[in-house]
Amino acid sequence: ILRPCYRRHATEASPERLGFECHKLLAEAKGAYDYYAYVEDDIVIHDPLFFRKRLLFDRYFGPDALLQPNRYETKPDGPIQKLYVDYNLAPVRTARYQSVSERPQLHMPFIDETILFERTNYPSAGCFFLNPEQLALWKGSPNFLDGDVSYLSPLDSAATLSVMKTFEIYKPNLDQAWFFEVLHASPRWIASAAQQVRLEARTEAFAPTWQRPD
Repeated sequence: ILRPCYRRHATEASPERLGFECHKLLAEAKGAYDYYAYVEDDIVIHDPLFFRKRLLFDRYFGPDALLQPNRYETKPDGPIQKLYVDYNLAPVRTARYQSVSERPQLHMPFIDETILFERTNYPSAGCFFLNPEQLALWKGSPNFLDGDVSYLSPLDSAATLSVMKTFEIYKPNLDQAWFFEVLHASPRWIASAAQQVRLEARTEAFAPTWQRPD
């Protein structure tokens, strides 16, 4: 039943380099799809509007801006039921690959509110999605298949590094993290979050700067 949904690809690449083999397959599929996705096997998309939201973002901000989802974990029986795990990282970890001060925020109207997107020190999400124009830019850049595994690990590098060096990566601000998110189905952090994280009350409300035109 599932055979039409996948095809096998033989490779002699070492296990830690399999992500880069996936990059080759994405490039070879150029011209065949609306989006080209690199997705780790524990990432789940629940939002039926996921790609509609991506399309809207792409139409507003063009191919140089790449929207990444916020990755979250859940534990319904724990003191913390939902935890967003990828947003902030020590700036030194990614400063050599990107400058988050360049065009640091974007605003986009959505239904009856404004969504705030931010450059983030932690652009990882265990996945990325490129439209055809972005795929062409990525494939034509010196970052494509450059063999660089200097970001955290070979797995993290395959999932994030070459697109981080090619595009301005944004995520929805944490106040609106729900707008574009994926589930991390192999939770590693939420079980210990209650012992390691101290929750504090918000000191001020989120106030987007975009104003609806008259």
